Order: sequence, then structure tokens, then C-alpha cells
Amino acid sequence: MNLPEKTFKPNYWKTLNLSIRNKGNAHARSVKISFSKEVEVKGLKELDVNSGEEKRSNIVFKPNELGEVPLEIETSYKDTDGKEYAAEKMFMIIVGEKVREKPKPIHTNPVSHLTIERTIYDPTKGFIISRAVELPNVKKWIESHDSSMYWFVLCIKNNSDELLDKWNIEIDVDSILKFLEVRIEGSDVDFNLEKVSFNPSTGKQQYGMSPLPERLGLVIPRRGARRVFMKLDSKACNQYYEIGGRVISGDFEDRIQVKGLNLGCARGYSLKDAIKKHPDTADDFGKATFGKIRLETLRSWIEVQKCFKFDGIEKKKIIGKLRVLEENMTREGNSELKGGINEMWRRVEQESISYVPEDYLNKMDIKLDEVLRVWCANVY
Repeated sequence: MNLPEKTFKPNYWKTLNLSIRNKGNAHARSVKISFSKEVEVKGLKELDVNSGEEKRSNIVFKPNELGEVPLEIETSYKDTDGKEYAAEKMFMIIVGEKVREKPKPIHTNPVSHLTIERTIYDPTKGFIISRAVELPNVKKWIESHDSSMYWFVLCIKNNSDELLDKWNIEIDVDSILKFLEVRIEGSDVDFNLEKVSFNPSTGKQQYGMSPLPERLGLVIPRRGARRVFMKLDSKACNQYYEIGGRVISGDFEDRIQVKGLNLGCARGYSLKDAIKKHPDTADDFGKATFGKIRLETLRSWIEVQKCFKFDGIEKKKIIGKLRVLEENMTREGNSELKGGINEMWRRVEQESISYVPEDYLNKMDIKLDEVLRVWCANVY
């Protein structure tokens, strides 16, 4: 779950649209969300969120404290066997009337003691980097958070013998590109990138990070480094973006060299993952990318995958969806792949059951997974 906004007015109720996404392989029942005492919340409801599903819930929210406030949100749920689980996440929210300070003059650092490295993580290809080098620690961090999304990663190295305790970053990027999450290695706080200015001639939006790392004691040690991870999102498909900016330390700035990336599917998922876990995203991608026949095949895949999200389904319903998929694959000319689909629905047809249970559906999903992977590789 992510908090859609992180800046609030004091003593002011605000409606928030929470997004709860189940990225696991099991269904979640009786999902409850609770907030720490720093805020007052109304409208919380229990939800059931199936595997790969995303649900939204409207609440009203009022902060009880001023300033930069650490807010803890706990999510608890049960699996289909009744076993209980819970997870907690901390966000920094800003409560108060915004007062714009007169900016201090910033100068390019003539003798820099910083080395700034940056890379893009592409969920379909891995790291986009100009030299052959492995990044095991970065990869491990991303895999522990969300490896299905695009990430922009900065590594800020302090080459001096002095501790760097006052630093911040500013990012320049195409306005259509969004930041879903910003993390600094060594902290559980979800930082916020606030809009600073917009350049209409270039279409670039400038963002500044809040709260400042120094307020959380996130220094860059002497002869050490600190990594910043930014999760990317866009509603557009197959778009090229450029990300640049600056690292500010004291009254000086060091440029972040521009890095380009091609963002594939709308939310950064591979097409296969989008079909299986985020069907609306896959459909948006198909409408913008495919012709009529291929789009119908894509939608047939989506309908089949939806069947696997239930605890069980009528036999005739799953057979019908598989036959439509086979017909569309035939029209598309994928004769070598349609055979696996034909074999599957005929096998189900021979079963002396009227209702296909969950364990049988899981086995079907596993067998179809390779066919889906090959189809996605051929069309995208």
C-alpha cells in the first residue's frame, strides 16, 4: 500500500484514495489498515484482495501534529486457511502551511569531492549501464522491494575526508514521468519528491526531495557512499524519457548527468506480468500498440488469466474462454502455440466434473505460463 499524498494542512480533513495491491501468490482475506496516533482516520473498511488484484478505498484523513511527522501504517490480513499476517510501513508526512523560503544562490562546485553514478533498472532487461559491471547489492535491494517496476538509482560517493551531513537532490524529468516511491539506502522512510518548478519550453519538471536527509541523520560518510532508489511510473506506452538533476551540498551543486530510458509497458511491468497481475494495464498497452487481431488475442489471454484468480470456476466457463483464445491464436497465425491451448481445454472437457477447483486451476496456470511467455516474446 502506498500513501497517495504526503503534504497536508493542519486541522483539515482530506479525502485520500488508497490503493491496496496484492503482489503475492495467495489470496488475502479480511485486509485491515490501521494508522498510528499521529493522524485521525475515518472510513476504513475490511477488504478481500485476490492474488494480483488491486483495490481502492476512500478514507478521510486529518493530521494531529505539525511539521515533519513520521506516520506508521500497519496492514494485516488472513490467508485462505485463516492464518494471520501483518506488515508495517513508515512514511514521512509534512503538515503545515507552506512557506516558501527565498532560495540561496547555488554555484557549480569547481573542485568536487563527489562522484555521482546512476543507472536504470528495467524489469524486462536488467540494469541499463554503459559498462559491463554487476550490481549485486543494488539488485538484491530492488528484488526485496519491487523488481517488477522500473527504478532510477543514484550512488553518491563522498571522496573527501570529511563527513557530508547536509545534502539533497533535485531531479529534472519529463513531466509525464511519475515517482511512485523514493528511498534512501539505510532508511525505511518513503521520501517525497515535491514539484519545485516547470519549464514549459522543455517540458521538464523539477522536483526536490523532502524531508531533507540531514533531518533523519542520513549522512554520507567520509570515503563512503549513499544510494537513492526511485520507483518510476508513467501512463504512456513505449516512451523515451531523460532523467537528470543535481546533488546539492552546502552552497554547491554537482550535476547528475542525464540518463535515458525507454519505458515499455505503462506501469513498467513486462507484458507477461501485466497480463497475469495487472490486466487493465495490459489492455491499455494493447490498445496503444497492437492491431485489431492481436488486441483480441491479448484480451483473450486476460480473460483466461482472470479465471485463475478464483477459488474455483464452472467447467464450461473456463473451456469457453480457452476456446476463444485458441480461435484468436489461429487467426493470428500462431499455430505452433495454439496446440497447447487446444490440449488443455480438451483435457478439462474429459474430466467428470462440473466445477474446476482451485488446485486444478493452479496446475493449468503453470502449464499455460510457458505458452504465454513465448507469445509475449513473439509479439513484444
